Amino acid sequence: YTGLRLGNLLNLTWDQVDFANRRINIKVKDNQTFGGKNHSVPIIEKLYNILSQIEPVSNYVFTHNGKKLNSIAGAWRDIFYRFKIVKDLRQINDGDVLLHRIYTKKNGEKVERIYKRVLKNTDVPYINFHALRHTTGTWMAQSGVNAKVIQSILGHANISTTNKYMHANDEDKKRALDKIF
Repeated sequence: YTGLRLGNLLNLTWDQVDFANRRINIKVKDNQTFGGKNHSVPIIEKLYNILSQIEPVSNYVFTHNGKKLNSIAGAWRDIFYRFKIVKDLRQINDGDVLLHRIYTKKNGEKVERIYKRVLKNTDVPYINFHALRHTTGTWMAQSGVNAKVIQSILGHANISTTNKYMHANDEDKKRALDKIF
């Protein structure tokens, strides 16, 4: 609900969340400004409801067992992947992530299993977390949001960067042509 970069989210602290004014205020890298530039994103109602339900157990907003989250890679991959037992080693490709486990049964017998990672749903391709920023830019553009507003929300210094985040589809093109003709 923010379009923020993953690093900004993982480093988000409670003092950067302004509930009274419903804004997230962070510093982002900027080659022109020493110490970074101020970046502010409004907190919409859905995000407000989520953030207000999180019990602060640390300075950081997103924690696990009271400690700052440094990565969501494992959780993110778990959304898309499951592990499958490999019965034939010829099924393994170079890109497969393998788990090798040795189990001991109750009777003491050892069982060796090799797993490979496969998509949970082949209709939904794996995407990285950063793709959500592109999705945010695209959805805002499709909703008719001005490119300068999108640039401001995403925190881009240059509008040409923002343009890379606003993907047009055939329906957008058709609506644009219908609008003028």
